[in-house]
Amino acid sequence: MHSLARPALPLFCALAALLAIWSDPASAQDGGATAATSFCTVDPFDGASLDAGWTVSGVGDADDGSATLVGGKLRIASDGSSLYHGADHGTFVHRTVPGNLQAEVDFSALAADGGGTYRKACLTARSSLDPLAARVMVCVVPGHPTGPAVYFDVRTTDGGQAEELGSIRDDLPVPQRLALVRRGAAVTVSFLDDTGEWVVPAGALGGTVDVALGPSPEVGI
Repeated sequence: MHSLARPALPLFCALAALLAIWSDPASAQDGGATAATSFCTVDPFDGASLDAGWTVSGVGDADDGSATLVGGKLRIASDGSSLYHGADHGTFVHRTVPGNLQAEVDFSALAADGGGTYRKACLTARSSLDPLAARVMVCVVPGHPTGPAVYFDVRTTDGGQAEELGSIRDDLPVPQRLALVRRGAAVTVSFLDDTGEWVVPAGALGGTVDVALGPSPEVGI
């Protein structure tokens, strides 16, 4: 694992090594809207700064986050207070992705600068930057009290109550590859295990759920 000197960060620091997003021109059926743009982006984060397509935003009470590239990795520092079942608070590195999509990311590390045992780094799609926006996320939680975990959470409509798709105890060390696939309103989340198989959550909602993301959600980490 790439070793980095730890800066004085507000809460916690996540490192991502690769983010790939594919979008196709098929319609996302939320509200009957149609998205007609097609693109593929694979970002190894090996430049001196983020590509122009990315935006760094604070969601909720996160107002002092940052995103920098160091040694072929994206380092995200965040001061957001929570990403769980209430309003969302965190730093979001994202881009607008219309229509059906598939996104994958490799998380390389989650530094314990703070944020408590439940600090997490997530691959997320959300309808907007509102703290109560519809969204789905798949997260790594390496410091979970009962052991490292991959955690799945969803808010199916704007302003709705978030709920857990599942939480899987995962003894695999990071880097951890996470994936999110959208086909119409249906979104599936998963992670790659050590046998090369994609694993979906086994919670009450299962790994696929309808989420009102709109025709052009914001997707990122």
